[in-house]
Amino acid sequence: MIRRFRRAFRRAAWPLVAGREIRVSATSMAVRVSTGITLLAVLGGIIAVHFLTNRVTTYRVGAVSADASAIVQTVAGRHGTIVIREQEFSDRQSAEAAVRSGRIDAALVPPRDGSGWLVVAKRTPSATLVAYLTQAVQRGVLQDAAVRAGLAPNALIAASRVTPVALVPQRQDQAADRVIAAAFGVLFFVSCQLFGTAMSTGAAEEKESRVVEVLLAAIPARALLAGKIVGNVAVAFAQMTLYAAAAAAAAAAVGGIPHLDAILRSGGWFLLFYLVGFTTVAFLFAGLGALASRIPDVPAATMPIQLLVIATYIFALIGKGAAVTVASFLPVLCTVAMPQRIFAGHVPGWQVGLALLAAVLFSGLALTLASRIYQVAALHSGVRLRLLSTLRSASRRPAPASAGS
Repeated sequence: MIRRFRRAFRRAAWPLVAGREIRVSATSMAVRVSTGITLLAVLGGIIAVHFLTNRVTTYRVGAVSADASAIVQTVAGRHGTIVIREQEFSDRQSAEAAVRSGRIDAALVPPRDGSGWLVVAKRTPSATLVAYLTQAVQRGVLQDAAVRAGLAPNALIAASRVTPVALVPQRQDQAADRVIAAAFGVLFFVSCQLFGTAMSTGAAEEKESRVVEVLLAAIPARALLAGKIVGNVAVAFAQMTLYAAAAAAAAAAVGGIPHLDAILRSGGWFLLFYLVGFTTVAFLFAGLGALASRIPDVPAATMPIQLLVIATYIFALIGKGAAVTVASFLPVLCTVAMPQRIFAGHVPGWQVGLALLAAVLFSGLALTLASRIYQVAALHSGVRLRLLSTLRSASRRPAPASAGS
């Protein structure tokens, strides 16, 4: 009876450990503060994007002559977030005086002696305004030429119109791509530092206080490791889901967020890749953290996985082009690279599936590696263990059995 009870307890041990980890993480002040600050940053970013992208810019344009007035009137009005208003002037001198005083932003001056039209501004005129006026002038000149040639102006303009067609649709908003990639990278980096460091520090603290000896006398090392990882991954994923839900709700509430469909689609894939990528990182943080016998030894013991997390973060900030395509198939890096590609444009489904499969397989290898390290290093005290020597010890002998087995 006692043996049956022990076996049943040992089989159910990892959920108990996971539950404890969830309670500790959920009530941790560091986790609460980090969650609150990040949540405010996400909501603030959504609101800032809304106001920046929906801010209306008004251009007051002076028209010198009836021809100039007719041209400005063809583009006057609202064009998205651009508003053009026309004001007539009798001569160039009065229009330039209005420009200098700031009453108008620019003046459209008709050509003299065969020269082109002029857009007069106090300083360099807005490229957006110049583009609108240039298009209007070209349309007007083309219409006049068509009338003189006895052609239909509208038909001539329609025949000269150029419409771009992309065989592989892809957005050209590079700034949005960089912002989304940076957001994914920051969220992944902060989460790994918060929960990964807590796991590795906790493993060293348990060894330093000899608590791990009591724990391993009651439950297997694998169950203890599994419970720690499951608990922390659950809290981290819940935290990330909260961020995503808050961002989606805020975007829907304020409206006017550019590329919202692409953001939601890539955000959903980020959650999936984050779950796999963070689980991989959690395995390695827990395993490598067990190499340290004291808390001050944790940074040196976890340096390999820290470098991988930092590399992923830096790549999210500077990676572009073919490098992003290659990184989207590499484990851990794909956590930010593949969602970045999905946001930027069309990605074949087989590529997404292949990247996810590679990430899952690598996560399995990380689990095996972490399990071997933890079973050898958990009961070791004294100097910090070396990674290679620990792996050699794990391959030469079976993991130490827990008491009571």
